Amino acid sequence: MQKLVQLTTEHLDYRKNYYFPSYQEGWKVMRIGKVSSSMNSGAMLAIDCEMVLCHDGTEAVVRVCVVDNKLEVKLDTLVNPLKAVADYRTHITGVSKKDLEGVTCSLVDIQKSLKKILAKGKILVGHSLYRDLYVLKFDYSRVIDTAYIFKYANLPTTSTASLNSLCKSVCGYSVREDGEPHNCLKDAEAAMNLVTAKLKHGFNDPIEIAENSVPEPNQMKLLAHRIP
Repeated sequence: MQKLVQLTTEHLDYRKNYYFPSYQEGWKVMRIGKVSSSMNSGAMLAIDCEMVLCHDGTEAVVRVCVVDNKLEVKLDTLVNPLKAVADYRTHITGVSKKDLEGVTCSLVDIQKSLKKILAKGKILVGHSLYRDLYVLKFDYSRVIDTAYIFKYANLPTTSTASLNSLCKSVCGYSVREDGEPHNCLKDAEAAMNLVTAKLKHGFNDPIEIAENSVPEPNQMKLLAHRIP
């Protein structure tokens, strides 16, 4: 596991993407104390979030899911953004305005939950995990980013594969069908499955990503313009 943490921190984009403005108001920094050398794969948790676009131009988290290495759900919570939402992005997030009616859980509540479940130096897993940490305003350094731990045979060195295309190539299944909204529980499970496959089989050689798969940065640009 520690080797995968190292692969993540050695990636060319790590310093750029994981440099958080944790000095700003609302951010929580979780310091890692002494980590036991006996920790095994049971000390991993995978996370994924869904975000909406707010009127002030920022993103806010509206759903958070966390699973352990056995894919048991440790957290699956809707979150009240506590500010005006400009676009719920329901076609992507699967979350609507109606879903959030009566929801009292806040970002602060989620930050407290994360501090509790990540105690004793657990490793946090995710795909392009820095995006989730940024919207959670949660600075944590013991991470495995599944976008960073594989080599790609047919993508530019500055690109990473989408979670869906990577799962197709590594795990042999699709996380979602074309046009289907994201499900952050399934996405968290997929990230954990990728780490489990990497630990079990190595995947040290470059992986061929399906030609019709859009590299992650370009895919996000398409989503921003609502192009399927």
